[in-house]
Order: sequence, then structure tokens, then C-alpha cells
Amino acid sequence: MIIREHAIRVQMGLGVRKRDPDMDVLEVDIEAKMFAIQRAVEMGFEKVILEFGSAKMVNLHNGSTFPLNYAENLVELNLAYSNVRQLWTGVQSLEKLGDLNMRYCTSLETFPSVINLRSLKTLNFSDCSNLMKCPETAKNIVYLNLKGTAIEELPKSTGHLSDLITLDLKDCKRISNLLESICLLKSLVTINLSGCPDITRIPNISGKVRFLYLSETAIEEIPSSIGSLSRLSCLDLTNCKRLKNLPCDVSRLASFEKVILSGCTRITRFPEVSSNIKNCF
Repeated sequence: MIIREHAIRVQMGLGVRKRDPDMDVLEVDIEAKMFAIQRAVEMGFEKVILEFGSAKMVNLHNGSTFPLNYAENLVELNLAYSNVRQLWTGVQSLEKLGDLNMRYCTSLETFPSVINLRSLKTLNFSDCSNLMKCPETAKNIVYLNLKGTAIEELPKSTGHLSDLITLDLKDCKRISNLLESICLLKSLVTINLSGCPDITRIPNISGKVRFLYLSETAIEEIPSSIGSLSRLSCLDLTNCKRLKNLPCDVSRLASFEKVILSGCTRITRFPEVSSNIKNCF
């Protein structure tokens, strides 16, 4: 269930209505039928939030597509746990869309380019296990979650996401390498590559990164650039069984507080531990 402050819950058969003139959020139960969404947009709502309840079994538009030809005013679209297979075809006018959540849409196999959605900030494909290709992405994205997808690589446009703060590729079993430009993105704070068993090397990393998750990857060494990550707080290397040693510079990082090396059976030498480190496993 999705609840939003100042929202109205639309029950089946009640149609669409506003509680007060200033309200700009509407909840639409899927059982209220698709025409309710169109009416909401026509009435000037800026947010149309879809509530699916036990949505794993919801069949949207015959189970294949979700029509957006009347959704010009959408700023948030949450289709998590639905069985939608195709969101739209052709060019869409979604200039206000800022948040797109497709989490656990396990029937989703392809997704159209979102490179022209200039307001889009967050894009969540977490656990879309059949999604094989990441769409070309607008450069204003700050949060990109591809956890548990079947992608093999990231599009080149990802290397130009200058505002990207979080990149989550956890459990992307098929991805084997990263673009050199991605880890140099100046706004990146969190990089999660845990559970990517074919990742063998990490490119040089931006100086703003604070959280670096590399557990259960096949990396053999940490890039020397890690010594310049003055803001790095957490480094997770759990079960990196090919990793041999850590750079000596790691121990001198001022913000470094937590390092996890459990299961790193080949490490024979550990650098001097900084007094800042509070947790070492």
C-alpha cells in the first residue's frame, strides 16, 4: 500500500474527487479502473500514485502495456510489483516525471529510452530479473538502481550522469565490466557491485565516494586511486577470494571507519590500521 500525506484514497466505484482545492496528490486503487487516472490528470493533479495492494497478480492492460498517452502531468509513477511487460511505445511527453519505480516487475524484459525525460531523478529497476538492457538515461538522474537485473553492460550515457549519487548494481550476475568514465562521476557517493561474480577489476574511482560495496566479486586488486578517496567511510570486500592485498594508502584515509574482509582467503598482508577505523571484520 502507498500512503501519501494529503492524499485521497479512491475506492472502486467512487470515481475521482479532490478533498480541497490545494491538494495535488491522488491515490488510485487499480480496481478504480484506468479511466480514473485520466480523469485525475484532467482535474489538474500533479501526482498520480497507483496503489496495487497485492499487486503481484495485477494484470495491467491485458498484462502487457501501461498506457501513458494522457500522463503529461505525472511527477511520480510507481508500478512496483506489477506484471507490466511494456510501459510505453514511441515518444512520450513526460516532462514532469521525476520518480519512476519499476521494482520487482519480473515480467519486464525491455524498457524504452528515458534520455529525454529531463525531470527524472530516480530510476528503480531493482529485482526486475528479466530486464536484459538498461535504457539510455537522462543526465539528471541522481539514483539508479539495477539490482538483480539481467543486464550485461551499462549504456554509454551512464558515463555522463554528472548528478548521479547512487549506483546500485548488486547481484547483476551477467555484468562483467564497467565503463572507465562511470566511477569518475563527480557526484557519486555510493557504488554497490556486491554479488557481481564476473567483475574482475574496478576503474579509478571519484573522490566523493563514501560507500564502496565489492563483496563476492572476482577482483584481484583495489585501484590505487582509493588512496585519494578522502571521504571513503565503508569498504566491503566480503568473500573477494581472488583479492591478494590492500593498498597501503587505505589506512591513512581520514574518514575511513569500516572495512569488511571476511572470506578474503588470499590476503596475506594488511596495512597499518588507522585509528579512525571502528569496525574491521
